[in-house]
Amino acid sequence: MLSGSRFLLLATLVSGCRLTTDPIPDLVVSIAAAPAVITPTTPAAITVVVTNQGSRSVIVNVNECPAPFEVSTVAGAAVALTPQICILSIQNQKLAPGKEYTFLSSWDGTRSGGDFGAAPVPVAPGEYRLVGAVLSESGVVRSRPLQIRVSAQ
Repeated sequence: MLSGSRFLLLATLVSGCRLTTDPIPDLVVSIAAAPAVITPTTPAAITVVVTNQGSRSVIVNVNECPAPFEVSTVAGAAVALTPQICILSIQNQKLAPGKEYTFLSSWDGTRSGGDFGAAPVPVAPGEYRLVGAVLSESGVVRSRPLQIRVSAQ
């Protein structure tokens, strides 16, 4: 059972992390990956950029753990990324109008092995979609999907 102050903290964190499908007009998220074909020895370098195109400053979370992107199959099934050990912190940064923040990450074509600590498992060869996902003061802002191929060789 949670004590009153712990419950309030948890409720505040959860309410601040709500998801939204409506675009947030002030923020634009883009994603790029290179190379466009991932092999077991060549992971993709992922760049996610959030840009404030509005007329007021906007707060975004710049913590890079967990990864600032999501992976799914082209059919839309989510691919669970390998869990990272993250410190529970929100690293907010105020983005002034016209400013941007860049996240640098990578994906090696693997998914979670199931249990925490289990070795990552290669995804099946084929086409996948990457979507940049950045937490802001108004919820999660996502990029348009970027298609990437995973090859066995």
